Amino acid sequence: MVVARARTRRWRYFVPIVVAALVWGGYSLQSRLQARAEPTLPARTAAEVADWAAGPHPEPRSGLLELHTDLGLGDFGTTTGESGGSLIGLAAGNNDARLWEDGANRRIALLQQLEETDWYRQGDTTYVWHSRRSRVTTVATPTTPPDATGLITSLAGGGTIESPDGMAARFLSLRGEDTRLVLHAPTYVADRPVYQLGLIPQTGTSLITEVTIGVDAATGLPLKVSVHTRSGTTAIESKFTSITFKKPAASNFNFKPPADALVTDGATVSRQNDFFGDWRKERDRQLALEDVQSVTGVNDTLLRLATVGTGWKEVVATSGLSFWRMEDLARTAKTVSGPYGTGKLLQTPVFTLLILSNGSIVAGAVTPAGLQPAATQVSGAQ
Repeated sequence: MVVARARTRRWRYFVPIVVAALVWGGYSLQSRLQARAEPTLPARTAAEVADWAAGPHPEPRSGLLELHTDLGLGDFGTTTGESGGSLIGLAAGNNDARLWEDGANRRIALLQQLEETDWYRQGDTTYVWHSRRSRVTTVATPTTPPDATGLITSLAGGGTIESPDGMAARFLSLRGEDTRLVLHAPTYVADRPVYQLGLIPQTGTSLITEVTIGVDAATGLPLKVSVHTRSGTTAIESKFTSITFKKPAASNFNFKPPADALVTDGATVSRQNDFFGDWRKERDRQLALEDVQSVTGVNDTLLRLATVGTGWKEVVATSGLSFWRMEDLARTAKTVSGPYGTGKLLQTPVFTLLILSNGSIVAGAVTPAGLQPAATQVSGAQ
């Protein structure tokens, strides 16, 4: 017992020294990283970097990525299995994932506790696999970019867990629409030197002030995308935290549905709600539809009445939302009036929504004034 007490006393003095050393070492490493000099990169114009980033990137690669989405719209702002229930096709909150990509094969594994969700793209077919309840949905891999006319339809036409290069493609398609291109000081992303390309909307109504894209200086692959708003928030950010440009092992892409899995052909999933039938079948339908949307986006299930404007000024009008979802959106909205009649106005840092008296919703990443032409058109058409 005496020896044990002596050891305890020795450790009592030793542990604080170890802890202090670890803390100092952590701060020292952080300060060294922050103080790292800007990389010296070959001279390129902003337009050249934008075209490079928007081009094809066939390099085999794998890495870890993070996706942060904060649109302030709750479920309405993100993907869901309910027909017409989402504005864009991105997952909400903070999500970590691992990516492997080589030509027509790609796999994204969403990192979750106690369950696994994977998207296996094997050429023409993408398998969406959920270990929970052991279910698989097969979806035809999109072969062409989404038919987008502006910001909203571009965001609505992509996958749920989007890699930085996929996210960048959605915004780079807008660079010819009232957009000023700039280059900020180069920096590092995932420990790789990058050009910092800025897309700045040149419209008076846009709530987005800039989209910043970190473009890999060696390959041109976008490694980070950040969407900044007037209020100073970052509404969307997708970035690689590590990446390796090496051919992934073929085993990373191999997938065959387990024998006991529920396999659903996404092409056969109904877009119509069935509130009066078997609730289990309706639940499975909504889950399968959510899987389809996670690959193709929500454009084909967004019940669009009209699309007004292009680029950053694009505004969409939708309908078909359930009563409870409309009530949830209207709870914090304020009553307004205009040429469209009366409605409920909801504003977030990146979106403005107007709920009209006929039940339609007009939405865009614009100020309330930017919604008025679409709202007037829709109210007159109903």
